[in-house]
Amino acid sequence: MKHLRKVLLFALALVLAVPAVAPLRAAALTSGDWEYILQNNTATVIKYNGSDNNIVVPSTLGGFPVVAIDGAANHLVCAFSMYEAPTYEGSSITVPEGVTRLGNRAFKETKVETINLPKSLRTVGEKAFYECTASSAALPDGVVSLGSACFWGCPNLKTAAIPAAVKTLPDGLFACSGVVSVTLKSGLTAIGAKDFYLCKSLESVSIPATVRTIGSEAFHGCEALKSLDLPYGVTEIPYAMCYGCSALKEFIVPTSVATIRDSAFWSCASLKELIVPTSVKKMYGCVAFCAAIERVTVPSTTEETAAIGNECPNLVVYTVKGSTADALAQKNKDSYVYDSSVDAAIHVRYNGARISFGPYGQSPVIRNGRTFVPLRSIFEAMGAQVTWDAKTSTVTAVRGGTTVRLTIGSRTIQVNNIAKTLDVAPFLLNRRTLVPVRAIAEAFGADVGWNQAGKIVNIAE
Repeated sequence: MKHLRKVLLFALALVLAVPAVAPLRAAALTSGDWEYILQNNTATVIKYNGSDNNIVVPSTLGGFPVVAIDGAANHLVCAFSMYEAPTYEGSSITVPEGVTRLGNRAFKETKVETINLPKSLRTVGEKAFYECTASSAALPDGVVSLGSACFWGCPNLKTAAIPAAVKTLPDGLFACSGVVSVTLKSGLTAIGAKDFYLCKSLESVSIPATVRTIGSEAFHGCEALKSLDLPYGVTEIPYAMCYGCSALKEFIVPTSVATIRDSAFWSCASLKELIVPTSVKKMYGCVAFCAAIERVTVPSTTEETAAIGNECPNLVVYTVKGSTADALAQKNKDSYVYDSSVDAAIHVRYNGARISFGPYGQSPVIRNGRTFVPLRSIFEAMGAQVTWDAKTSTVTAVRGGTTVRLTIGSRTIQVNNIAKTLDVAPFLLNRRTLVPVRAIAEAFGADVGWNQAGKIVNIAE
């Protein structure tokens, strides 16, 4: 008897030691071409067995409302294909109102032209449209969350808009897809890693001012992307962010950035210049194999620097004598120029090239909301002949058929003897005459723009 009691106690101990097993998934039910499960008095579609060219998902199954489309029981295949059966091919799929969730891989590899989604949709699972051939799958405004790799490898998807309720993008959202343009709305705070990875047709993406973080390789391999504007507030340029963006002609680093990670701009074959603001404290091997790059400015405030440019045959590093970048340039035998104006809070570019203010002994300054530069710097950059009348403190600049006159302390500018009033008059600072850069450039017919995030004046003719 004692022996039996010991055996029973031992068996009981084993039972108690085994963790509770999760309840099994509800058994699949069928209704016509549809397989579904019932949970909490609602139906979830898990399989379509028909072959209609235009599918309309039923709004009820078994007398219960359809609220979700999910994969099969193992969640590894979509509701419109099985490994042992061909993937569904047709013209369209229409999801009814009332459906609030698309589960993981809901339309994975589905060969269809259009997917019509309901306004009731709120969540979209991981790889929901992975390698789906649809050219249209517009997300309704009510969607609040997206799963990772949601549109990965969708070859025919050309345009996309992310609903305003989505605050962060999951990793790999549009990777390897055919997307050409993407609209991101205000309120978005984060772009995930590899979100646009190898999107070779991507031409434009407008990043809202609310974005603060960007994942590594976010735009890696976007060969058609010509420009990319990051907002002020982004503090790090991540690893390989623009690696292989061969059409990228310019990139302005926001003055909020503290770190530029390695490989950020590798193989950007069209990039000609990179201006590193004084906010950047750490900059690793971010530029390499950029055949067209000519200038990288590195301020003395950058404390930690790796190789500035490998395999960049035309590169000149602009830096301050005695700085970390100076020591590195000498060590690596890079071409370099000492330029105190790389430490300026404001930079001015003319036709895509930064104007060096080091030779003029004064960097740009802002007064009353206007950017002022040494007068000879802007006139000489634009190819004007300058004369100075010390008696009247008047400067005259002539280029082609245009003559411009300004007087220190006067708010009047004369362009071909036609007087105009300036917001702020030219003035003397550190024995240098400073003039309003916008007024001068526009007097000669140039267009002037201002990049607030990078504190850069762009003059273009």
